[in-house]
Amino acid sequence: MKKVKRILSIISIGLALLFLVGMVVLQQFALASKESEIDSLKREKDQTRKSLLKAANENEEIRQTLRKTENAFSNYKNTAKTLDAYVLTNNVVDQENELDRWLGTILQLKGFIARHPEYAIPEFKYLENQDWLAVTEKQMETEADCRRALALLRMRSYIKTGDMLRQAVIDFTKANNGKSPKKYEDIIDYLPDGFDYTRYTDNPSGKISSSNPVLSSQQWIIKDVGAVDGIWDSGLLVSAEGASINVPINFNQERVVRAAIEEYKNKNGGLPASSSQIAEYIKYTYNARKMSKTEIDAIYTSITTPLQ
Repeated sequence: MKKVKRILSIISIGLALLFLVGMVVLQQFALASKESEIDSLKREKDQTRKSLLKAANENEEIRQTLRKTENAFSNYKNTAKTLDAYVLTNNVVDQENELDRWLGTILQLKGFIARHPEYAIPEFKYLENQDWLAVTEKQMETEADCRRALALLRMRSYIKTGDMLRQAVIDFTKANNGKSPKKYEDIIDYLPDGFDYTRYTDNPSGKISSSNPVLSSQQWIIKDVGAVDGIWDSGLLVSAEGASINVPINFNQERVVRAAIEEYKNKNGGLPASSSQIAEYIKYTYNARKMSKTEIDAIYTSITTPLQ
């Protein structure tokens, strides 16, 4: 009987231990589940934080866009006010008259070209309407005004042909495994159809006068054939590296002659009758070369000759 009780007691203790072990296992499962839930909550929290930050950034971008829109609208209103004020203070008829004057000036210049084709170049075909408008903002009253305007048109033409020549140099170099052209003839086949290749030639020295080391180090192999107008003119140079520069128009000689005419007028109470009367008033600035009597007379005559 005692032995049976002992066995029952041992069984009871075993069952109790099994129960405790089961409880511990259940607690472990419950704890693992809780940790998984906590991790999931942390991920959701992080995702929520990121979403909030993204929303905040988007809101800031929206605010910036709104501010830009407000500024643009404000500028628009200011522009509209300015235009309204212009319309109110400028008679439509006056505006039409100004446009007619401008178009008339262009016709004057083209009429001068018809009478003096020696001042025109084939490259004028590359000019656009804005080029003609840009050089005729002021009225053409004298021969000098037209010749100066045509010099500006030639310079604008050289800018356009300079781009074509540069591209031809680049295309030649690409087609010859990086080898640069040596002379003008090398690139002629790479120029566009209709290009007047007779207007350009070799630059034998390959040099230009420049304090810029980048420019002075290049080989300038192509140049225009020469001045069209001995008083007002510009030029073009293209390098073997595919660069181009425009030789600027020299207005200094005209300024010297005009200054002499003005000084004569101030001292004598009237305009001179010939260029010989301003000879003593000719004063050269540091950047104006000395002129012969023939050059002074040519500039004087052009300045004082009314446009026909």
